[in-house]
Amino acid sequence: MPNMQPKAEESLDSAIRDLAQEFGFWSVCVALFNAARIKRRARNDVKHLPDYLLRDIGAPVVHEHLKPPRFNIWDIRL
Repeated sequence: MPNMQPKAEESLDSAIRDLAQEFGFWSVCVALFNAARIKRRARNDVKHLPDYLLRDIGAPVVHEHLKPPRFNIWDIRL
C-alpha cells in the first residue's frame, strides 16, 4: 500500500516519463488530452426545481407544465 501513494518529491516530468514507459507515449497523450477536455465544474442546472424555488432564487420561471397538451388521436370520444 505505501508503494501506491504518490511521492511528494517526485517531479511531474519523471511521473509522465514513468507513465509513458508503462502505458506507451500515445496512450498517455490521449489520456492527458481527454483529461484537459473534461469540464471540472458542475453545471448549475435548475430546471428540475419547482416554480416556487425558482422564484425564491430569482431565476426565470418556465411554465412548461401549463402548455396545452398535444393532440392525441386516442383522446377522441365518439
